[in-house]
Amino acid sequence: MSTINQVYELYDLMARRCRANKHSQHQAKMYAEIRDFIKDCSSVDESMVKIKNSKYYTAAAHALMLDKFDAYRQAARENKQQELEAIYDERYKEIEADYMKSFQTGYEKKVAAIEKKESNIISAFTSAYNAYIELLCTSMDKVKISQLQRDLKRAYDDITRVGETFEGVAANPFYRELIPANDTGFKEFIEQAPALMNERINTSSDEAEIQKEFDEEWKIISANKDKIISISEGEMSRAKLSAAVAVPPKDRRGKYTYELIEEEV
Repeated sequence: MSTINQVYELYDLMARRCRANKHSQHQAKMYAEIRDFIKDCSSVDESMVKIKNSKYYTAAAHALMLDKFDAYRQAARENKQQELEAIYDERYKEIEADYMKSFQTGYEKKVAAIEKKESNIISAFTSAYNAYIELLCTSMDKVKISQLQRDLKRAYDDITRVGETFEGVAANPFYRELIPANDTGFKEFIEQAPALMNERINTSSDEAEIQKEFDEEWKIISANKDKIISISEGEMSRAKLSAAVAVPPKDRRGKYTYELIEEEV
């Protein structure tokens, strides 16, 4: 096989390899074009000169950058990150129109700002949901209820601080998928959480119910007081108090020893 045929085969292999990867389709197309572009060359030197004097001199690098930002925007789209998708789409189109735009920076700061904003919203939105669930489960502890209401309010304010609204975040599929609730539960969370932040939660009915149950149980215990004491005395007579004691070594190379001390009650 001649040297130029080896070069032709190399570009063919690169085209086939990229074609097999869904994220390298621009490169696959470009390597196939270069392969066909040099097929009439009689030497490697001739092929290199031909490539250097054509659009294909930077074509491979251009295709690589297009594949890169196409993959980025596709990932953002699949993750429902609309703001990131818009940035990567804009970047893709800039490079598609002018390869030299590949060397321009600045988009990284936009991406970092959006990722920081998303991180803050994720933290606030999930914290709001956790506080909401705990509020639903906390019916007696007034101090705990006040704390959870403050947590809910803080999360709500954190969302507002980054320029979003609670309802707007809830409507975004990206954030919706972070909440472990079915559609009914999620709808109730969105409708009830804002009201729960400042609502005066009445615990009197729960307290009365618990007190009533306690009084009824206490009557039963009081009526069987002697029987309960008798049973406990019988059980205690068979019990032993025990303790495990760790004895430290006398020097640094020694080992700890352990003693079990038991005594009758």
